[in-house]
Amino acid sequence: MRGPLKLLLLLAAFVGVPTALYWLSPDADALAPARDALARRDFPTARRELDAFLAAHPDHRDALFLAARTARRADDGDAAEQFLKRFEKAGGPAADATLERDLRETQAGRVGNAAPMMRLCAEQPADPGVPFVLEAFARGLLAVNNPPLAIACLDQWLGLDLPPGDRAQGFVWRADALSRQGLAPAAAADYRRALAIAPGHGVARFRLAEFLTRDEPSEALPLYQGLNRDDPDRRDVWLGLARCHRQLGELDAAAAWIGKLGPEATDDVPVLVEAGALALDRGRPTDAEPLLRKAVRLAPARRDPNVQLLRCLEDLGDASAVRAQREQLQKIDDEIQRRIDAAKGKP
Repeated sequence: MRGPLKLLLLLAAFVGVPTALYWLSPDADALAPARDALARRDFPTARRELDAFLAAHPDHRDALFLAARTARRADDGDAAEQFLKRFEKAGGPAADATLERDLRETQAGRVGNAAPMMRLCAEQPADPGVPFVLEAFARGLLAVNNPPLAIACLDQWLGLDLPPGDRAQGFVWRADALSRQGLAPAAAADYRRALAIAPGHGVARFRLAEFLTRDEPSEALPLYQGLNRDDPDRRDVWLGLARCHRQLGELDAAAAWIGKLGPEATDDVPVLVEAGALALDRGRPTDAEPLLRKAVRLAPARRDPNVQLLRCLEDLGDASAVRAQREQLQKIDDEIQRRIDAAKGKP
């Protein structure tokens, strides 16, 4: 997709036969389970249903095209390409295969034509291909870290009549873009919107829990507990549980989760910082100091380890070290402000 003419052709290609006919083909009922899974954005189930259908109908063009698109949306480019080759061999239109390949590149970050493509999509919102084009561009814009344009693209996508799974995912992606701009409350609101649609959405649950941990740990805790029940081996969830319990003053429970993370033998900076903060909360600054100094050594420009190290040095009563650490923290804060100003276009 290198120019306006190619963009117009790309969008026009989505009006092609495979986009519409699989809804109307004699095998529509057989494909219904896959479509139902896609409405929930349950790609693994959709792919199993499509594989089963294609085992009986290996040259069914509509199913092959849908399988290729599903694999692409699930980030399985190799499988998507194999299905496209089968689709072409079965007589599928080349324009549709080209489109899917273009969207695979877009999804991966080739988004130089995002703005004109969004305008084209806005002019033809009822076109059945528009949701897939906007989804691919939104993902690509996130991949190249362009939150403002990603948000504009996601707003346009969410303005369409999307199935529930896509609507929930759209709010999660928009929340991601908002959080990259430092708009945490707006991001949290979008995570809540996603969970209202899809209560089991794992990413939304985790990200909302992260946001709530500091100011609303009692609300964050059950989210982490649910995530831990779903997957008892997630270290990031263990860390979230430790933070929540510490914020709630439940220091023994926090220590149990920190112990599972093995802070003495890790280079994981967030774990070191949380272990150090817990030691400080328990009145043990001498235990906290080596953990926090290691965290600062590993991530000298990060604010959290430097804040906790300053707190530790104050508890230890080392006046000269406190002054030096305050100066270091001020440099970090000045650099953060400089980046904020640069992002806003301030001199």
